[in-house]
Amino acid sequence: KNYIIFLDNTPFCKDLKLMFKSKINIVLGTKLNTIVKKFLNKNKKYSFDIGLGHFLNVPEEKIKGFGNGMRDWKSGFQRTIDYWDLRNKDPNFFSFKDIDVSYDYKCDFFNKLEIKKDEKIALIHIKNQKANACAKPTDPETYHSTIEFLLSNNYKIILNGREEMPDSFKNYPIFNYAECNEATWLNDVILCDRSDLNICFGSGIIGLSCVLNKPSLYIGFWHLFQPSPNKKGLFIPTLLKNKNTGKYLSFKEQIDYCLDSKKQVFNSEKFDAVNPSNQDILNGTKELIEIINGKLKISKDQINFNLKYGNIPLAKCQSHISENFLKKYNHLI
Repeated sequence: KNYIIFLDNTPFCKDLKLMFKSKINIVLGTKLNTIVKKFLNKNKKYSFDIGLGHFLNVPEEKIKGFGNGMRDWKSGFQRTIDYWDLRNKDPNFFSFKDIDVSYDYKCDFFNKLEIKKDEKIALIHIKNQKANACAKPTDPETYHSTIEFLLSNNYKIILNGREEMPDSFKNYPIFNYAECNEATWLNDVILCDRSDLNICFGSGIIGLSCVLNKPSLYIGFWHLFQPSPNKKGLFIPTLLKNKNTGKYLSFKEQIDYCLDSKKQVFNSEKFDAVNPSNQDILNGTKELIEIINGKLKISKDQINFNLKYGNIPLAKCQSHISENFLKKYNHLI
């Protein structure tokens, strides 16, 4: 069948059309897209929902007030499980690996970022404010040891995403792509495809390394039931601590709390968010590099962790929790 995707006329959507122009029929037009959506919401037999991103973050009993076509928490959650099941059936399919961008365009872009041909590239990403998976903004100092380790191992470090570069990062030779004029969705994809290592903090941008099959360390996310599905990935979650008792929630309690509360954005008067420490991030980075180089294998404890908590996305996940982090918080299992 021939499908047509209707999208708004935005820079992001223009990049998508350029990237997949030989594979998908994409029509741009904000007003047209609105009209088409209204028609398809009432005539669903003519459409196929391919969305997987944010679902409606309101109580299910209020969902009807937002009209047809909105996905509630339950359906959005199930779609994630279905998608990860599909990825596991075809684990070597990477949809963004073969995009319609010329070699000359890529070379020009790499020259602007001062990337040399055989240079090892590490992309680092931070969050300066709370949002969705990020329950607490990044403390830049927790990256310092990792930055120094990567520099000592001859990585060129590039600040990825769109966050403002912290002042302390300016003491290191880090290229500030996040705030440069070249930062576009298309270039995000090209840059990630060129990378050798990604460190991402509680953000959907982690999905790029998944669809490009690039090694990633996903940190600082409180949605423990749903880490990155990247088969070349490790993850270190944000933990929750009771403000009154000072005790951490167990991994199961944190998963249950997130699922029961049906919250996408963290907001609690009872719990504090505890992000990965300086040593946690450094250990996770070293682990990942050893795995990439074939010097370390995923342990049985790491594998069992994914399978321990029932039929949630974590059980379908191809990435694993950092072994050092798991040992440190073994009492939370």
